[in-house]
Amino acid sequence: MLWLSSRAVRSTLFLFALCVMTADMARAQDYCVNPPAYPDFPGTMKQKKVANVTIPGTTQIKGYIENLPNDYSANPTKKYPVLIFIHGINETGDGSEASLCRLVSSPWWWTPSVLPEFTGGPGFPTSVTDQNGQTFKFIVISAQLTDFGGSASNTINKLIDYLIGRYRVDVSRVYLTGLSAGANFIQSYVTASEANARRIAAITPVAPCDLLSSTGAANIARAGLPYWTFQCINDNMCNGANAQNNANLINSQSPTVPAKHTTFPVPEQACNPFAHDVWGYAYNQNFRQTVNGRSVNSYEWMVQYSRSSLLPVALENYTVTLRDGKVIVRWTTSTESNNARFNVERSTDGQKFTEVATIPAVGNNNGKTYEWVDERPLLNLSYYRLTQTDLNGRQEWFQIKKVLNRATFDRSIIIAPNPFTTELTAFVNVPQTQHVTITITDLSGRVLKTAAGKYAQGAAEINIKTTDLPKGSYFLKVQGENFAQTQKIVKQ
Repeated sequence: MLWLSSRAVRSTLFLFALCVMTADMARAQDYCVNPPAYPDFPGTMKQKKVANVTIPGTTQIKGYIENLPNDYSANPTKKYPVLIFIHGINETGDGSEASLCRLVSSPWWWTPSVLPEFTGGPGFPTSVTDQNGQTFKFIVISAQLTDFGGSASNTINKLIDYLIGRYRVDVSRVYLTGLSAGANFIQSYVTASEANARRIAAITPVAPCDLLSSTGAANIARAGLPYWTFQCINDNMCNGANAQNNANLINSQSPTVPAKHTTFPVPEQACNPFAHDVWGYAYNQNFRQTVNGRSVNSYEWMVQYSRSSLLPVALENYTVTLRDGKVIVRWTTSTESNNARFNVERSTDGQKFTEVATIPAVGNNNGKTYEWVDERPLLNLSYYRLTQTDLNGRQEWFQIKKVLNRATFDRSIIIAPNPFTTELTAFVNVPQTQHVTITITDLSGRVLKTAAGKYAQGAAEINIKTTDLPKGSYFLKVQGENFAQTQKIVKQ
């Protein structure tokens, strides 16, 4: 038997403790502890925090939680589908080590969520099988937003670009899901343009509070984007018929893939006591519905769909600006394949568009910058839309842009839309470059929202998210360095 001196024992114990402390510190940096409400939950945490990242082109995501398939390292050439999850309103943060734990520290939605806290548990499956018997394992990225006020289109596109560069992503299998405010965010992304919708293989908005516009539903339908949404009819946070109405609106556009909604209660499954929470079912691999004659959970439903080919045009930048009384439409492509032409369309109401220009494309190249100038733009508020047609006649519609064409000395505010629902845009002309502040108050003068920025001479466009404002009347005040004006607005 080997005997150690007391000094040797103390040294050994010290080294052991140091190793344990070092391991715990390393683990604390990469992982979040189990919430106190679930100390005995079976399983082992699988996620890893990726904190303080820089994603080129956006500052709205500075960190995320990553879960890789259990065979990711063993298959260095294999590509995997990626599932991007967007959280609710209470889990925003700066992407730091500490704030990322908010994504797994809310027991009321944590265990059954899409976050694969315990692989093989009630939430996330280790693998799923499609209708042909092929097995898939997901890369899961739970992104933390700094706020919900930015551009969903820009943020998600830049995130997807970043993930494709960092991980072995099967670009034909990019899936989106989100709950509550996250559901609204991913819907905003796919409805912004047909190009966005075509980039996604399938989408599952859970408990959405936003209604789709007819234009947004048309983008989903034309892109053939599979859409399955979940909600309780007694939702205590928003209209419980939103999911059903959104699916019906998409289906009214005759999509190639019919949209589906699951509105609780359904047979053998009532609404939760907190009725807004349906993610406990939507993200539970044991909750199944019959779709096209097959009993599937949401993950098995997703992998039925993929994008077999890339878009003919990858659009990098697309702007519409007013300069010296003229509207300049400018866009840049990073790649083009079998591209025939672009068209610029114009509208007075954002609904009925008239073609005003045709710009021939170069066909196939690695990117080019295009520009068209409207020498005689419409007065006041107008809308522009860019479309693309490939050599086979298939078209894509890109995001609608708004422009205010007023004399520089005219400082009146134009609100679009007013009445509004989840977002409003304020247009104001500024006589010179300056800081402009917008304030929304209730009728008693209590400040509810503010937005500010520095704007160049001409028409300034300021977008404000209003999802959290109750329905009713408000005052909107725009104040610059040498002007101020107030207008009444109404949320419906």
